[in-house]
Amino acid sequence: MARAVLAGTVAIATFLLCGSASQGSMDTYFAPADISYEGSGLYAVATASVTTGPGYVDVLIRNVSPRQDDFEGGGGSANPFITEVVINLYEYGLVAGPSHVSSTDDAWFAQGPGEAAVQLGQLELNYKIKTKSDSQGNLLAKATIVCNDNVIAGLAALDDQHVPQEDSSAGFLNPSPHEYSGAVFDSAVFHFCLDTIEIPDEALWGAGTITVKYQGDEYSMRVTNTPEPVSVLVFAIGAWALLPCRRRK
Repeated sequence: MARAVLAGTVAIATFLLCGSASQGSMDTYFAPADISYEGSGLYAVATASVTTGPGYVDVLIRNVSPRQDDFEGGGGSANPFITEVVINLYEYGLVAGPSHVSSTDDAWFAQGPGEAAVQLGQLELNYKIKTKSDSQGNLLAKATIVCNDNVIAGLAALDDQHVPQEDSSAGFLNPSPHEYSGAVFDSAVFHFCLDTIEIPDEALWGAGTITVKYQGDEYSMRVTNTPEPVSVLVFAIGAWALLPCRRRK
């Protein structure tokens, strides 16, 4: 999939379906989850900020998961990666063509095991976006990585030199087959274009409407957003506070 720095302008025809002037934003959260099978402590945590505008909804996903050092007593580190985001479309339809996923201006990229991450700015990422229906018949928009490119990792996975500490799922740092293959730290914007010129209410995407898929080691889990932000923030802050102690050990 070709990559390019995202353009600052869009064609008029595209703007009618997928504009750029936003209405407002709403924060939502994903409760901490141990994604391992046997409770080995591979915790995953994420937040999201939903912004809407004429004919679109943007979901800014941030992976705030802690790093698990000495994972399962093996001496290596493990991190949960986000590989997929799914949202409820409600009565809207998806316009797949102009929909895309991009890194944020301050995101870091790690493009190979043991290689220091760098900041490359806002880039279009290698995700496929399509529609699907759930078991209740709701229409969903699903964005999934292609070729294991551009997983979203947490900043806690980087050491003081911005080198990723990942021994269990190092394949997600693979710098091939594309120029910008590799992991993104720690955020990306999922831009879903809708078949309307109206500005949807961002409150539509409250609890229970957005799902992220975490992967790490041989484990995976899907987690849906929750209305309990306090527990998530306390967990994230506590996890970050423990990192210096871990490193000293």
